[in-house]
Amino acid sequence: ADRVVVVDEGRIVREGPTADVLGDAALPGHGVEPPPRVRVQSALAAAGLGTAAETDRLMAELAT
Repeated sequence: ADRVVVVDEGRIVREGPTADVLGDAALPGHGVEPPPRVRVQSALAAAGLGTAAETDRLMAELAT
């Protein structure tokens, strides 16, 4: 999807490009768990490691 919408209790709380919305740290507060790729990317970024492209490559390798 190019865009996603997060609805919480009938209200739109976030909408926009998929990568931006899924990378929002506030999602769990609205009952949305980011996909594994986003969680790994966030953890690597917090540790000062990896770019989005590197994370995608790592996830592809782990899937094989």
